Amino acid sequence: MAVVLVVEDDRATCELFRLLLEGEGYQVATCSDSLQSYPQASELRPDLVVLDLVMPGVSGREVITWLKEDPRTKHIPILICSAAMGELERLPPSVLQQGVDVLPKPFELDDLLSKINRLVCPVGALAPG
Repeated sequence: MAVVLVVEDDRATCELFRLLLEGEGYQVATCSDSLQSYPQASELRPDLVVLDLVMPGVSGREVITWLKEDPRTKHIPILICSAAMGELERLPPSVLQQGVDVLPKPFELDDLLSKINRLVCPVGALAPG
């Protein structure tokens, strides 16, 4: 079963992600504190991180940089789900080429599932569950 770590400070959105992804057969871990997301990802080693960019404390772009610079987590794909897409301009372009995809909020649920399935199960791989 594929594991998805959802890093989202809005509890309602986080719960929506959890319910939707569990319904699709994913195991879901959540983290509402961006500062704790890096150690949680390092320990859990999920198959995907779904990440908001604007959160209190540490920004999502800092989390992306940490994850992509650490040899233990740099291979983990990241799906950025955020309404603040201007924050992407502050990321080094090389980071966006390392298994990072983007889905602006608000989004359609079908688009979300399509991107997650593609990131977790590349063409030729088995589906989760």
